[in-house]
Amino acid sequence: MSRRPPPPTVAAPIPPPPPPAQALTPIAPGAPAQGPRRIEDFRGARQESDQGGRKVFTEPGRVIVVDPSGHSFIRHNEQDRFRFGARDIQTQQVGGETRTIVIRPDGTRIITVSGRDGQLLRRIRRDQQGREIIIIDNTYRDPRAFGGFYVDLPPPIIRIPYNRYIVEAEEAPPELIYETMLAPPVDRIERRYS
Repeated sequence: MSRRPPPPTVAAPIPPPPPPAQALTPIAPGAPAQGPRRIEDFRGARQESDQGGRKVFTEPGRVIVVDPSGHSFIRHNEQDRFRFGARDIQTQQVGGETRTIVIRPDGTRIITVSGRDGQLLRRIRRDQQGREIIIIDNTYRDPRAFGGFYVDLPPPIIRIPYNRYIVEAEEAPPELIYETMLAPPVDRIERRYS
């Protein structure tokens, strides 16, 4: 029986995403692209370093981290993509979190909450009536806290045919896939588990 070698040790956390190149201001539709335009410009601005056993490549707008096992992580400033076509952008510090509010032309708000280290914690879309849609929720819950990560759920009660809630994409027509994605949940759950 062969034994796997232990995973490489890494002594530093993954670096945070790069800060915005400039203050977060809206970019009008049709405005010329900002930042490097040619691959040579990216290569010229690239910086390489070794941080706790990881190779870190810093380029305009992103950080590429390669750990000793060969896995790569790309961190970028998520706010830049929301600048295009925005009506206004507001940034607030709330406790140790940064809250960025992008107001779209129709009044819809995209609210992004990041932690001290730049990690994306939550992203919410709030419409003009105040209804919120949670897009991303990465809020951390301590595994030692009451309940941990294990949730014992009963099997769902399924009242529709099996082939209506599990659809094989290779065999199904696009209309069926679309219909399945828009269908309501097969069973109600008592609370969120993400």
